[in-house]
Amino acid sequence: SDLVCRMMENQSVTLTSVHSLYAANGFGLLNFKNRKNRGDIRSLPQFHAFKAIGALLKDNDTLYAPTLKGPVVNRKLAGLDQSVTFSDAGVYVFGDAQNPKQILAINRTDKALTLSYAGRQLAPKWMYGSDDPLPDYLKEKAYFWVDAPDVIPQPQTVDGKAKTSIDLPPWTMLVADING
Repeated sequence: SDLVCRMMENQSVTLTSVHSLYAANGFGLLNFKNRKNRGDIRSLPQFHAFKAIGALLKDNDTLYAPTLKGPVVNRKLAGLDQSVTFSDAGVYVFGDAQNPKQILAINRTDKALTLSYAGRQLAPKWMYGSDDPLPDYLKEKAYFWVDAPDVIPQPQTVDGKAKTSIDLPPWTMLVADING
């Protein structure tokens, strides 16, 4: 999801696709409950993230480039005389030509981050993830390795109340409306 947003932000990528529709490794979109029951399809975590991005793209036609304030990491690329700089969060603002309307934030770290938008309030709509970057669905299974996990995390329930800042838990993705 972060990569798709970075492609849009770049403005050079005009087409992208996901090649692992069904994937037993947990990183695709869908999987069968088990090899023998291919009629029972399970949505994997990436499915939920892409569904949220799809809704943002359907409802908005403009991507704004926010100015981020907060920790920045600068790393030297192995084998190259170049550095790459990135922030602890991926933050993407969507709206129309007149106004920003929604924000997508992805916490890429193992610590909580605080999200705010100067002069505005944020009302959380949707959140996915947890402070465990390798939940049970990615751990070794007691059954055949290509079968879907028994428990797959679902998007979290959020209160939807507008506030000046939102705590973004570790390893989570959040969509919020921008008010004000």
